[in-house]
Amino acid sequence: MKNFNFMTAAVLIFSLHAPAMADQQQVGKQAYDQNCKACHSADRFSVGPSLVQIRKTYPKGKTQAFLNWTNNPGKKNPDTIQMPAMSHVGDDKLTAIHQYILLSTKFLKERKTKPKFTFKAPQRVYPNVKRAFMPFTSPASIAIALNEDMAIVWDTTKFTTRYAVPGKQNIFNGENKMEPIKKQIFYTETAANFWSIAKDNTFDFNGYRLKDGLPTFYYKIGKMEITEQIQSGHINKSFKRHYQITGLTEALVLDLNHQGQADIVASKGTITNNLLTLTPSQAKSFSIEVSFL
Repeated sequence: MKNFNFMTAAVLIFSLHAPAMADQQQVGKQAYDQNCKACHSADRFSVGPSLVQIRKTYPKGKTQAFLNWTNNPGKKNPDTIQMPAMSHVGDDKLTAIHQYILLSTKFLKERKTKPKFTFKAPQRVYPNVKRAFMPFTSPASIAIALNEDMAIVWDTTKFTTRYAVPGKQNIFNGENKMEPIKKQIFYTETAANFWSIAKDNTFDFNGYRLKDGLPTFYYKIGKMEITEQIQSGHINKSFKRHYQITGLTEALVLDLNHQGQADIVASKGTITNNLLTLTPSQAKSFSIEVSFL
């Protein structure tokens, strides 16, 4: 009878904790998919080490060491690019990623492949989104190809578009193709601070979600929460950014200065000398469209 009571209690405890464990695993998987999957495969070396190798380097009980590395990584392998800091993800999600790695690779073994730093050309399916190394931007950037004529590079550290190239241009493995890619760039945003509220405020990137192949970014600048949806513009060679903002208590100025011939219009506010000024009410929901003729 005592054994029966002990087993009953054990099953009850497991049942109580199982939903929480499942939720944590799902959080870890989503965070891995958004921030790590582009460079880390489950059981083979790709851009960076596999999850199997990461589990060996940071096994159970080494979560703090995993956090230390992901928040401030160095360069362990001279044949690959240096991993960008993942501090924008936050320790809670990084911990969930570590737990996801430990559980998802529990029965996996490394598939031996020769380490190479290469990327396959993006599939000719549009729109498509890819996160990998590109030149002339931070390592934590995302490419959004809308069509063959139009692709933009969006920086998850600056919360702005860095530049635009033809969608069919392969801009990955960029450290080996800087000059050819540079010739293809037809638009570059040049503002030191795209956001007028950037000074003295922290930037927190909370990831993105895809709908119909296009990303919606979620981030915070200070107390201001921003949702930015990337959309196709009214012509092939154009793109639109739709913003929804909460927590703004002062006028907002966006610096739209750029290089390249572009027509920029905003659904609300006033553009003067490439500066878009919005009242807090206007900034709650507005769009900016950039077109190239």
